[in-house]
Parts: sequence; C-alpha cells; structure tokens
Amino acid sequence: MNSAQHRVTVQLLNTSKFKDIVISVRFLCPLKRTNSLERSLLSSMIQDRSEKYDTKHKVTAVLDNLYGASIASRTLTYGKAHLLEFRCKVLNEKFCTTAHLEQQFELVHQFLFHPLLSEESFHEAKDNFKDAIARKVDKPSAFASNQAMLMMGKDEAMEAACIPTIKEIEAITLEDVRKCWKQMMSENHICVQIQGELNEDTIRSYIQRFLPFESSNDLPEVEYVIHKEDYQEASDTKHIDQTMLVMMFETGMKASDPDFWKLRCANALFGQLPTSLLFQEVREKRSLCYSIYSSILSYEGCMSVSTGVSLHQLEETRNVILEQFQRMKQGDFSDADFETAKIMLKDSVLSTADDMNAMLNFQYQNLLLCYDRKLEDCLNDIEMTTREDVIRLFNQMNHKVTYILKQEEHNEENI
Repeated sequence: MNSAQHRVTVQLLNTSKFKDIVISVRFLCPLKRTNSLERSLLSSMIQDRSEKYDTKHKVTAVLDNLYGASIASRTLTYGKAHLLEFRCKVLNEKFCTTAHLEQQFELVHQFLFHPLLSEESFHEAKDNFKDAIARKVDKPSAFASNQAMLMMGKDEAMEAACIPTIKEIEAITLEDVRKCWKQMMSENHICVQIQGELNEDTIRSYIQRFLPFESSNDLPEVEYVIHKEDYQEASDTKHIDQTMLVMMFETGMKASDPDFWKLRCANALFGQLPTSLLFQEVREKRSLCYSIYSSILSYEGCMSVSTGVSLHQLEETRNVILEQFQRMKQGDFSDADFETAKIMLKDSVLSTADDMNAMLNFQYQNLLLCYDRKLEDCLNDIEMTTREDVIRLFNQMNHKVTYILKQEEHNEENI
C-alpha cells in the first residue's frame, strides 16, 4: 500500500460503502512552534481561494458545478509532528449524468499547487486566526486545558502545540507563509489518500498527472512519552461562572504499544463514558459538576481529567476524582460496569467503519505507527482486556499536574 522511501505514499481505500470520492493529501513535518503557526495560516489560505479561482464567488461556482463538492483544510499535531491536510469530497460520478473525477483532481491541483497567497487573503486569514485564539482564551475550559498542557509539556513537543499569543501571530509575514508553502510541497512527508468506489488504475494515473510532487521526505518521529520528575500544581483566578479543574497523569505508554487499546478500555471505564466511575461518582451521586471526562493523549503518553465545579466544592471534587483513580488501581469496579465499558468502546470503534473521515484517519495512523491493523484487531484487543490488565495499567500511571482556574468568590453560582 505504501510507496518506497522518498516517494509519495499512496493509500487507496476502495469501498462501495460510500457514494462520495474523497481525495485527502496530508503533509507531515517535525513540530516546531513558529512553523506550525505559519502552517495554520497557510491552511486557511489554501482552502479559501486559488490563482484560478481567485474570488469566493468563483470557488462557490466550481463547487456547485461539481454536484455540491466540498473542500477543506486543517492542521493538527501528532505528538512530535505537525500535519496539514487538504481534503476534497465529490459525489461519485457513477451517480451523476456527467463524468467529473478528472475535474475533481484538477480542482485539488489548483488549490495545492497554485494557492492564492495574496496580501488580502493573508490578512483575512490572520484576522480569523487571531479571533479564534481570542475565543479559546476566553473559553474557561479551553484556557484551563491549555495551561495544564503547558505545565505537563514543559520543554516537550506538547508545549509547542499550545495556544499561541496574538504577538506570535502578528510577527508572521506573508513571505513566511509563502516560504512555508514551498517547504511543505517539497520537504514534508506526503501521503495521498483516495477513498470511495475506485478504478485503481485510473486513480493512479490521475495522481501522477495532477499531484506531481517532486519528492516526499521520510516520516518524522511522531510518538513520545512525557515524564515529569515532580508533581506540579498551579492556579489562576478569573471572572468566570465556575471553577475549572484539570488533572494530568503520565500513562507511560506509546500509541504503538501492544497494550494501547487495553489502556483505551481502562480509560473508558474510568472517565470517558456516561457509565464511567468519574461520571457516576462525581456527577450522578454527588452532583458536583455538570460534566466530567477523562481522555488519553495518545501520542504524548498522558491522560487528562477535566471538569467544572463550584469553588466551594473544589476540594471535595478533587478528592473524589483521586478516590476513583485509586479504585481503578485496586480493581474496585463491578464486572457489569467493566463489560458495559467494553461494549460501548467497541460500538465506538465499529462506528469508524461508517464514517469516511474516521476511516481515513484510522489508515493514516496505521502508517504513522508502522501498523497494518484492522478494526477487528482493535475490537479483539478490547474484548481480551482483563480486570488484571486495567489494574496493571493504572498502577503504571502517575498524577503529575493539577491546574485550577478559579472563579472569583463573589461571582460564584451554584451548579
């Protein structure tokens, strides 16, 4: 499925399950703070306009003519690496009166190889990016999570992935973005994914014709495991409606570890699902919060717990969370809850097969982790997870960071 070294990786996901054809082009490079911010601006500009389709009206018109096609670009981090993905989805031509697969590839070519990197689109992208940053900073849950990640990821790749400052964005120039685009097209690892009901020979000929990348670098290192020597706690106070509590734990496990899906199963039991210990004990039994959840940061070797509470119930909430953490270590959970967690996690995995984007992401993560896994392998790992596995995996964890964003006492409202 994958091409040789220094050639573009091609993944063809041939399936008759979906009526659309999706072209996804993914550019991966080592994560660096300034470069990642430039790529975020570039991502916004690439999906907006091209030299050929240089107005929003022209873009809308060409998409409408392609049976309501859609284009989108996004950026995200995979541990130590930064991804920019461009995606185009069009209704399969077999369901239409005219053939247009070639036009879909030509459209992707125009936006990737001839983006409109103009002063106007640059300043528009920069303004939108600054607005998005301001919204994140103003959202208490996002701000608290970011501060906890800054503490947990100090001097690690995670720190480079945290919310940027307006000053950092202001420092980026249009020439920086243009240089970033050139580097992306020639110096990144490039993966082309095509999904849908395909004639593979035709698809490969179109890839050669419309996506003539000169080369593709090796895959950069992706996963790592954060290790902090000492426990750290910090807090700030803001004029907000409730206090935000974020706790972070080392898992000691990479995403490529054979036991990773057992860890996912353990996390589902602990705090991911409505039937989890955290949800039942913190929310349902004690009414300490409206929502609470735990999540695995797969490529950094961490687990986080996040919730919003009243200030006067903060210490009680923190203690109850740590009590549930100890219960997991001791195996103090029912067989019924454990089996329910398995069933719900397996249902979540099965739903991946019915989602085009999720299947693309699953296959790409196989590439990143040097896997050739199927969904059935993940389901089997979940099914084979034992109580002893859960106990062992939670005993490997260490609580390392607590961040509290406190509400002002006169602003406190009961939840």
